[in-house]
Amino acid sequence: MNLFPKKLVQVVVPGVNTPRSDEDSMKLNELMELCTTLQSKVLELEKTKTTQALEIDILKRKVQKLKK
Repeated sequence: MNLFPKKLVQVVVPGVNTPRSDEDSMKLNELMELCTTLQSKVLELEKTKTTQALEIDILKRKVQKLKK
């Protein structure tokens, strides 16, 4: 699953686009910070999803016990 647009990935991959000016360098740094922030959010969401899946499993087991 690709979470980042292809153009964004091409911009921040080292060696693909070398900054030509301070302005380009700032844009690159901002994009890298954005990518880092987004990656952190993705990891946080994945952790939340796992936690919720475990809780759902526990609740399903409790429901099955109550049905018996």
